[in-house]
Amino acid sequence: MNSLENDFFFLNRCFTLALRAFNFTQPNPKVGALIINQFGEIISEGWHKKYGEAHAEVHAIQNLPHNFDFAHCTLFVSLEPCCHIHKKTPPCTTLIIEKKIPKVVVATLDPNPQVQSKGIETLKQAGVEVTLYHEHFIKKQQEINFSFYVNQLYQRPYITLKWAESQNKIIGDEQKRIMISHPYTQFFSHALRAQHQAILIGKKTVLLDNPQLNLRYSYGKNPIIIILDTHSEIDPEKYFPNREGIIINQKFQSNEGNWKYFKVEDIFSWKDYVNKLYTEYKIGSILVEGGSKAINNILQSKIWDTTYIIKNQRVIQTAKPVYAPKYLETNVEFLQKIQGDRVFKIKKQ
Repeated sequence: MNSLENDFFFLNRCFTLALRAFNFTQPNPKVGALIINQFGEIISEGWHKKYGEAHAEVHAIQNLPHNFDFAHCTLFVSLEPCCHIHKKTPPCTTLIIEKKIPKVVVATLDPNPQVQSKGIETLKQAGVEVTLYHEHFIKKQQEINFSFYVNQLYQRPYITLKWAESQNKIIGDEQKRIMISHPYTQFFSHALRAQHQAILIGKKTVLLDNPQLNLRYSYGKNPIIIILDTHSEIDPEKYFPNREGIIINQKFQSNEGNWKYFKVEDIFSWKDYVNKLYTEYKIGSILVEGGSKAINNILQSKIWDTTYIIKNQRVIQTAKPVYAPKYLETNVEFLQKIQGDRVFKIKKQ
């Protein structure tokens, strides 16, 4: 392989390492890093494993002996090394410079407009040779760290909507729980949960469905639970013991314990408070699973990013039907068929 092919090989390996983090890093990005010696051999690998803990570059460096000589090494990393100060972890640029790593190869720039290119500039000013392949890897970076880009550019969580509907557009019943999708589709739904930091439902969905909102059929960290409960009537510990979450309500504010109470003027004035879920509660991505009022409200607010619709071929008859949200039949992408279900994706343009 030539030099360019080598660089692309190692950077793609960094992205593979980054994906090992699943949803544990949110709202931070998933990042992978590796170090090669003068013979082009990988001698260390690392990835950002958990929010608030060491970044990928730190793991790759610290996997080697304390007195290791980096004089002939190259560090590869999937995202521009951070140069932030006063954060949960020290800036990676400082460690790279301290270890006298002579060359760093970076896949993409940091999307945060306030820090973009500053990490690279810090390294260059210290005499580090930096190679950047931003245009070649930006699409891949945005696919892997979809929520991080929305967080940095818009200061709000990445919002994903999901519902299942019957052939006659029914998604539920006002008085009882009904199953719409095939049981096997739960594997898809839980994999979707594993990609998000939080999951949002309304009070009525809690009372009717008594959901677990965990990752029984996928690997990762159980999502933070967000409940829309106007008068704060639900005891979350009763329904979700040993979990953590946020109750969006109109009665009181509290940040004590595992359950935070976020007081707002109107729980359905989504546009008025959605940014605070990121800036104050550090929620980087939310999967909205119901109920219909919450989904419709967010659709109308236009503050959403992706919608998944699971369409079952059965016709369902029920006494108090709840009908599927209305959406424009444009930009709809067929994803897969699971038994009697067909899964579609809509990416907001």
